[in-house]
Amino acid sequence: VTVSGMGQCYPCGFNLWSPSPRAAPKETDGKDGQEILLEQLESFGCLGATLVREAAAEYSFDSSLDDEEWEQQWLRWKMAIDVGEEMWSAAFQLIEALLQGVMDHLPQAINHAELDGASLKVFFNEELLGEFATRSRMGAQIRLEKELRFILSVPTDSWRPLIVEVIGLDFPALPRAVELREDLLKTLGSDFSRSAAFKCWQERKEEFPLQSSKLRRVHESLAQYYLPAYVAEK
Repeated sequence: VTVSGMGQCYPCGFNLWSPSPRAAPKETDGKDGQEILLEQLESFGCLGATLVREAAAEYSFDSSLDDEEWEQQWLRWKMAIDVGEEMWSAAFQLIEALLQGVMDHLPQAINHAELDGASLKVFFNEELLGEFATRSRMGAQIRLEKELRFILSVPTDSWRPLIVEVIGLDFPALPRAVELREDLLKTLGSDFSRSAAFKCWQERKEEFPLQSSKLRRVHESLAQYYLPAYVAEK
């Protein structure tokens, strides 16, 4: 599974007022898993945008105030909704990119998707294990369980943020990484430090062949630019 971004915005838009998507669910008969997922993802994006607007209105407006204070309330609402929509857009793009990676590379793995209240549920035919990398060359593994859920949680206090809870997503350690760290901690004991661990790794790295060890390849990539400065003792 490769994580990649989509170059499109869903029809509801983040800067447009639109009817709440919390209406009757869309018909899914005769559609494949990917088509259903795209539709439910669109609805989830609109739902988040709607909740942001509702939260901004609750946070900003007080009907008991006199007319002279309405302008200040409007400015407060405008700031709240601008920040809220920007934050939701950033969060949604992460969700979108993750699911788009599956749709691009393993569309047959998608079984079904549904929007259940404020929860987007995605069902796969099997557990998925993939890889992704950041621009800083940090490679990592990602695991998606057979049921993946994104849950929008609206706080009871208006000043608290909208929360997106994710269930069924994990970032497992690279093979032998946990074993190596535990061994270094045991070997170095009270002398454990960045520089000591790095020196020990340099002595042992041939135990992790480049041809077969993802851990070694990630290390070699980072070692060119970042590790020397990171391990230097202050």
